[in-house]
Amino acid sequence: LVWNWYSGKQKAAEEEAALIHVTTVEDPVKLTYCNGTDTLAFTKEDDTWVSEDVPAFPLDSTYLEKIATTLAELTAGRKLDMMDERSAYGLEDPKQWITVTDEDGESATLYLGKTTGESNYYAMRKGEDTIYTIPGDLVNDISYDLYGLAKLAEFPALSGGNTKTVTISGKMQSTLTVEKVENEKDDEETSSAGSSAEGEESEDYNWYLSGDVDVTKEAYLTALRTEIDSIAFAKLHDFQPSEKERKGYGLTDPTATLTVEYLDSDGKSQTVTLLIGSAYTDSEGTEYYYAMLKGEEDQVYLITQDSVKQIVAAAKSGYAQASADYTDESTETIE
Repeated sequence: LVWNWYSGKQKAAEEEAALIHVTTVEDPVKLTYCNGTDTLAFTKEDDTWVSEDVPAFPLDSTYLEKIATTLAELTAGRKLDMMDERSAYGLEDPKQWITVTDEDGESATLYLGKTTGESNYYAMRKGEDTIYTIPGDLVNDISYDLYGLAKLAEFPALSGGNTKTVTISGKMQSTLTVEKVENEKDDEETSSAGSSAEGEESEDYNWYLSGDVDVTKEAYLTALRTEIDSIAFAKLHDFQPSEKERKGYGLTDPTATLTVEYLDSDGKSQTVTLLIGSAYTDSEGTEYYYAMLKGEEDQVYLITQDSVKQIVAAAKSGYAQASADYTDESTETIE
């Protein structure tokens, strides 16, 4: 046992000694990078990273923490003496680089050059002539522009148990209300549920259109609820847009408006409103709608068209017609 313990420690020490560390700065409070197109600068304030150019920007600090950690733990696959001109490594006038600075003002800059052809890149510290080959993770980490580093707003977690009303409006308006129904189980149902208690009550929720039309079992409602319960933004498109820009996105006269009244985790009534604007197709052919949360007009998002298809259908033709169209469409598909 002692020999195995000693051998293990010796092996670990040998492996550590064999690593080629690319020393930078361990605990940076400033980080600036250039990805070849954008140059972005960030400062750490109270354990939170903020953009120096746009301090109010909703930055997701986890991206910057990942870069800082990667730099602090960076090891090279190989360490090379410079045998050719720097241009041979893509380091004569590097387009990609990272500078980190700690609270004492000590800084280090790492230049990133060409790929080695093995998913690695040549790199060199500013002020040195040693060439390193490092994994491509760091290059991928700094590939984002500022909007790619945004923390996206999250739609509330909804279910039949905490949803009170759903209103969808556009050319038409429809309102759905949710009511709890307590069903008393019989002995056979109770037994099959694995409970020995008689007369046990279970909670179900019925959905009503316009307050009195029970639509609980409609296939369209299931599809609509699936969309509402899983709403998620794809990316941030614009921050602090002007009124003219919001109008251009179709958000001053939305294609669809979804308003949900729900109970939060403390049982308090809350309301969230999603505005769905004009359609947009990016350069890769992905189809989106511009979207915004009411009360958070500073942030315009993109949401995929497929993820809100039924919501938009209800806004355009009303719930009843959208449900009929959905049923007809489903029947034709089955036949």
